[in-house]
Amino acid sequence: MVQVSLQCAIIGKAGDSFEVKIDDAKKVCNLKDAIKKMKMYQFPADEMQLFLAKRKNGTWLPDDKTLDAMLQSEVDTSLFKKMRGSWKLHKKKLFGPGVALGEDVVHVLVVVPVETESRPAKRQKPSDPPEIHWSDAEQRTRLQVQDDGQLISIPASCVKGTGVETDHSSLVLFRRKELIDEWNTINHNSIQASSILWI
Repeated sequence: MVQVSLQCAIIGKAGDSFEVKIDDAKKVCNLKDAIKKMKMYQFPADEMQLFLAKRKNGTWLPDDKTLDAMLQSEVDTSLFKKMRGSWKLHKKKLFGPGVALGEDVVHVLVVVPVETESRPAKRQKPSDPPEIHWSDAEQRTRLQVQDDGQLISIPASCVKGTGVETDHSSLVLFRRKELIDEWNTINHNSIQASSILWI
């Protein structure tokens, strides 16, 4: 296994090429995963297409102004070898032994799904809000919290009717140190003072 540094460029998008370091024993599908993670894409990695950025004469595409112009126009991907997800990166026809990666060149052309750039994040269909009976609040057990405890276990009976879903077990919350101090103030001034506190 040898780590290779592959310079990648996205077709149809202005911007600099970017480097992905990956073991050459990995597959093309792993390279797709690495690109997805690096660019923080929300679509599945297998929707991405990768092409070997080599010309017919075997030379890599130079990373220059000509490449910038080409990437922003319609690129005929049939001129480049499509990289299959199952191929190992160390294959002779990809980045295997004896293949010079060169400098100031691009090795991989990336095609992302067309709608990805403009597609808004999928919205969840809102469900009907739970019915809350505020008069039930007085009937709930009081919450006992240790002053320095980082974990709070809230009984299911305290959560019922608040809009927070549980699986009928207690709800466990983690408190940062800053919140512990704040909670102690609320606990001493409101909860232990026999006041009703609405959070």
